[in-house]
Amino acid sequence: MHAKVLPNPSHEEVNSRFIRLDNNPVILETSFRGWWAWPIVKERLWLYCLNNSVAIEGGSRIAFSEVVLRISSGLWQVVANLSYPSHKSGAVFYEARPVLLPSGQKLHPHLGNLERIERNRSWIHYRFPWGRAGKRFPFPGEIEDYGISSVVAVFASVLRKREKEQKIAKLLSDELLKEFPHLDVNEVFNLISDQLARFCCRFLFTRCLLARSRVSKVIVLDADGKVPELAAAKSLGIHVTEIQHGMFSTREPDYSWSKRHRYVPFMRAIPDSQVVFGEVWARQLRQAGYWSPENILVARNPLIEEYRQLWSQQRKLEKPGGPRPLKLLFPTQGYVRRDAISFWTNVLEGMTSAQSNLFHLSIKIHPLERQSAREYRKLAKKYPSTVSVVPDDVEAFDAIIASDVVVGYTSLMMVEAIGIGLSVIGLQERNSGMGIDETFRMPELAEFVVPCFDKSEFFQIVGKFNKELNSDVSDVSNSYLTAKVGIYSVDAPSVEDLVL
Repeated sequence: MHAKVLPNPSHEEVNSRFIRLDNNPVILETSFRGWWAWPIVKERLWLYCLNNSVAIEGGSRIAFSEVVLRISSGLWQVVANLSYPSHKSGAVFYEARPVLLPSGQKLHPHLGNLERIERNRSWIHYRFPWGRAGKRFPFPGEIEDYGISSVVAVFASVLRKREKEQKIAKLLSDELLKEFPHLDVNEVFNLISDQLARFCCRFLFTRCLLARSRVSKVIVLDADGKVPELAAAKSLGIHVTEIQHGMFSTREPDYSWSKRHRYVPFMRAIPDSQVVFGEVWARQLRQAGYWSPENILVARNPLIEEYRQLWSQQRKLEKPGGPRPLKLLFPTQGYVRRDAISFWTNVLEGMTSAQSNLFHLSIKIHPLERQSAREYRKLAKKYPSTVSVVPDDVEAFDAIIASDVVVGYTSLMMVEAIGIGLSVIGLQERNSGMGIDETFRMPELAEFVVPCFDKSEFFQIVGKFNKELNSDVSDVSNSYLTAKVGIYSVDAPSVEDLVL
């Protein structure tokens, strides 16, 4: 796809403007078919403003045969699931990301053991893509959004032209453009009307699915990306619980709902309760005020302790073989791509000029960024002995424990690395945020993240870590400290226990 480059406000600036929009009088009073309109479109608009580019027709296109296959898959799933419903305990909407442990146990990094959740009766599994398409024609009760999304896109292209969608799109686009006057008016309008139309399609299908299956509870990951499904459940009086799926704070638009928003006079497609993996996140939600304390639960992360033990065992088994380059892992994020490519290019050029062998850089491409990974692959091709791209099928946790240090901007993998026991370097630049602790207003993280502002400072930090590589200093686990400050809980109930 071609990209239209827009002026680039920083991450913090985008977040601040969206939090102002949360309390905009016009937005607070705008509804769409009985639902508060803002949560329906907010996530899509935030990504549009943050990522600094929009898709433009005329770029690379999906092959016609693939389009037909996707639509066929979607139609099959709609017909199969609505024609042959069966009673289900609940429904879970999530990104399929199974992790196979050395013991042979399979866990989801956020949901834990899905088999335990289904111990009484089977659930509806509605899976969203995580870097790859799932089954093309799954059995009823298993739904792959790969096909559903294509059917939705076809219907939305027509429904977006209805009067209601057009009217609300005009209201919301006018308010957004007051905060982001550089945006293209027509693109914003079309984006909002399309999102509203997609909401209608997804809401209708999901509501029929849940009602016919008589589910009593719904679990979601990344609720702001599954608003129609969440709204469908709430319209049936079904309690919706969101499980923490990534890094967040109430300074980011996804979770910036405050006590004031409880009283918006429309139905709200926002989860009823939250399950988070540490007190630091629970405290933020309590302070924000939308969720009452009894609806904010702390669970034990399904994988942190497992991988902390694996990493510790690996370190003990590693045989001294003389000095070696420090193994760095960099997790990518879409909104920092431009700054990241510039930073690593400068660092690698500097190391090459100095004829140094200080580190080896492994780049872990975010699943949602794989279609835009060309620049990272160029770095690996230009510096083959120093840079490699982690294969897509390697689990993020496995990539972490294969490293010595994780380097990033605001990625959750940085916090996961802290919980496992690795050292972490936090890159800081204006457009990409001034550090993970500052961006998310989590001063607790500052103790564990070494800040880095430029290339020369980076070489100093990496040089220090390199000297410590084979010493006892670098082998001290952070797990006790992370538990102490509440980043990750080590003694809370499991996710499965809480949701059951």
